[in-house]
Amino acid sequence: MDNSTTNARGPTSTGFHLVAGPGGSRAILGVAGALMAIEQSKLKDQIVTEGGISGGSIPLFLHAMRVPVSRIVAIAAELEFHSLLEKHRSTSDVMVPHLWKNRYSGMRPKQGVYKTLKLKEWADSFGSAWPERYWTMAVMDCDGMSESNDGQREPLTMFTREGIFLSRPDGTFEKLCAPVLTPGQAIQATCAVPGVIDPFAFSLPDGRELLLFDGGLGPEGRRPISIPRQCFGAQWQDLILIDVGPEVSTIDLTFNRLWRWICGGRCVPLTTKKRTEEEKMLLIEPEITQVRSFEFNAPRDRKWQAIMTGYGSALMALEKARLIEDAALSQGKDLVAQFLIIVADCRKTKEGELALRTEKLLAESSLV
Repeated sequence: MDNSTTNARGPTSTGFHLVAGPGGSRAILGVAGALMAIEQSKLKDQIVTEGGISGGSIPLFLHAMRVPVSRIVAIAAELEFHSLLEKHRSTSDVMVPHLWKNRYSGMRPKQGVYKTLKLKEWADSFGSAWPERYWTMAVMDCDGMSESNDGQREPLTMFTREGIFLSRPDGTFEKLCAPVLTPGQAIQATCAVPGVIDPFAFSLPDGRELLLFDGGLGPEGRRPISIPRQCFGAQWQDLILIDVGPEVSTIDLTFNRLWRWICGGRCVPLTTKKRTEEEKMLLIEPEITQVRSFEFNAPRDRKWQAIMTGYGSALMALEKARLIEDAALSQGKDLVAQFLIIVADCRKTKEGELALRTEKLLAESSLV
């Protein structure tokens, strides 16, 4: 949407395309909250494709599988994310050999601290058949490949119901094969943060071996909006992007700088310049500070604060774009106001009180 106007916007004849960026636990929680607001809006029945990368891919997969939004939110709040990961190495086991052998080669660690078979099994428990409108993406590792002047790095590997596709230098995609992987396996690939989660390796039917990493490492960084534009015919005004942004604490900024140095710039998402055309799309940017991206066992109180931050941010974006009816908007604003009272009241209460009161509030509103 053009920020200089307040006119209601709408999709082209194709409908809206929902995209979620990376952010680990922050993305899972923030996107789940944003879906609550989208469920109340005029967008509810107009989404024609949805997909995301890294942590943002998970709630949109559930949404594409027609899991009710109330259930998606409950899963985000209740699920212990660390239960989907299996630690099989220490950080030093990963980093020391990599620093010793590969520091100056620009290579990513080929091992992670965690493996994700349980994540795959959990995702596929919702259905191993691909939902019609869902996509996700990972980056194909090519050791020694330097970044070109236009920011293009390794090819992107896109997964859809129609098959597995590889990006060409001009940004288009060629089909490699039929969909030989389950959605759970594709989610394993897009969540493979170098050094943290094992890369995803598999063989194509023609025998080629692919090694895949986190989808946030592509040339567009946190905002993979070229995929719905190139592959699904989306116009700028058709796009809805949920991006929780990078973490901004001193610790996280230091970690990202160190990690970029260790991997020669190939282990953290690129910082891309904002394009003028992006002003035409609906941008939802929750500032999730209550939970860290790699915090996989956050308490429910802080998870609910992250979810409600996503909800409030989406409400504001929908109001500005005039994509939510007055009654729904009024209900949403009232919920946010009551939630803020709960937060203030629970500053000195025992752990879990905020979660219980928030769940009761949303149950009474029929949102959860």
